[in-house]
Amino acid sequence: MLSGTRELSARPRVNRLWLALSFVIGVAFVPLDSKVQVVLAATEMRLAGAFASPFVTLFLPTLAIAAVSGERPLTILISTLIGVVSGVVSFALIFGFPQVGVVVLAMFMACLLSAPAIIAGASLGSWLKTSSSPANLFDRTSLMKILAFAIGVLFVEMAYHLPPVPFGMLSELALATLVLFPFSMALTAYSDRKPWSTVLLMLGGVMFGVIVDVSLDTKVDRNLWPIEIVIVCAMAAPGVILGTAAGTRFGIRLQKSSQSEIS
Repeated sequence: MLSGTRELSARPRVNRLWLALSFVIGVAFVPLDSKVQVVLAATEMRLAGAFASPFVTLFLPTLAIAAVSGERPLTILISTLIGVVSGVVSFALIFGFPQVGVVVLAMFMACLLSAPAIIAGASLGSWLKTSSSPANLFDRTSLMKILAFAIGVLFVEMAYHLPPVPFGMLSELALATLVLFPFSMALTAYSDRKPWSTVLLMLGGVMFGVIVDVSLDTKVDRNLWPIEIVIVCAMAAPGVILGTAAGTRFGIRLQKSSQSEIS
């Protein structure tokens, strides 16, 4: 009885230690990333290097934290991003950025650039933690999540490279909703756990698709790529969210019907 109570009281303390470690990693990311950026700039990677450098510094640490601690990816993401923001503010106080607006923009860009690496590392680590054996790594739910990310990337390629539709932005929003609604509904309905992670993974695929498209575009200098990410995610969000909500309800019905058949 006492040993069980000790274990329960020790778990929050251990979790706080892991979250504190992810915060420290976020703070350390800021000076480390500036060094990696210098190396990548010599290879003329530019935007691709800007997103590649966080994977060098953040992917493996967040993967290890999630795999060992069992913390949720969202919790690790928040604690690490708080560390990143704290690192930017510390940098600003040390080197004296001239305006508050510059510091706010630097915080936004640091979070935008580091978030994909944190999400990828923490999600993969959580995936490894929850799988009881290597054979379960590719169960049905995991495959649905991989497909959600891939569909998000493919959606960007379709939106950018297919002929434009008439009637402007409104018709593009309606078409995006019609395309993504059935996919997100099906992927969510046939996932056995964490159905709402479909939204994060599909929108993460959308963001990754925009980054890849901008990085590979050598004809036009697309300096406003963060705005592109916001616009494309806003176009994709209604279909993904509505489809996930419908898929969640449908999935609950499927589980109840299967349980009734077994009983």
